[in-house]
Formats: sequence, C-alpha cells, structure tokens
Amino acid sequence: MQINISHDFPIQEVLERIKKMILEYKIQYSNDIKNLNEDWTSNSANFHFKYNNFFISGTLKVNEESVKVNLALPFFLRLFGSQIRSTIEQKINTILN
Repeated sequence: MQINISHDFPIQEVLERIKKMILEYKIQYSNDIKNLNEDWTSNSANFHFKYNNFFISGTLKVNEESVKVNLALPFFLRLFGSQIRSTIEQKINTILN
C-alpha cells in the first residue's frame, strides 16, 4: 500500500513531528503494537512491528513536498486497506496542520 501526503513545511520540521508522533503511539498503543523498530537514515525510515499478532513492515520518506509511506500488509489486513489508508492520512495530516 502506498500513501502520499503533501505538506508545506521544511523537511526537518516534518521529521520532528513524525518522530514525536511515533514515540507517542509507542506509548499510547503499547498493548497492541509490539516490537516497533525504526531505522532512520537521513529523511527516510524502514520500520516493522507487530499489531495484534500481524507483522507489518514498510518505509517512510519525507521529501520537500510530501510524506510517502509504503506498507507491506498481511493478506487479512489488506481487507481493511481503505480504513488503514484513511487513518494514516488523517494522523499525518493532523500533525502537519
């Protein structure tokens, strides 16, 4: 699943906001999200975690004009793809406004 969200902020500011959001979600959803690992290189991250026993991985890249998220979802979670996409878009748009 590919998600692209436009923004009008400097890359560093977007990175700080996203990293803060991830840290908050690690705490807030610690009962559901397990083993969340992020590997940041400059303005990109590879990540993986378990959500309710489903393994999810992906990449996140902040460009000058957008945030790009690519997710590899298990088959069962693909059934909820539109809801997952909508939630991710909403969460990222919230921190960018």
